[in-house]
Amino acid sequence: MTLEQITTSLSDGHRVYWHSKDYEVLKNATGQLKIKCRRSNSCIDLVLNDGVTLNGDPEDFFVEAKVDVH
Repeated sequence: MTLEQITTSLSDGHRVYWHSKDYEVLKNATGQLKIKCRRSNSCIDLVLNDGVTLNGDPEDFFVEAKVDVH
């Protein structure tokens, strides 16, 4: 996935993960995108200091389909 695909997916209400569902891409309180490890609660930035390069291989990110709740 590209950075644009990740941000669009998050905006559309989908969950985005890196490698496995143990690592979820989230937006923090200040609007920064982070990769959060569910096991340790630690976070790393989604992008490097250049603001464009993903902190991981693009093919390792995936989307969980949004589930409609009625």
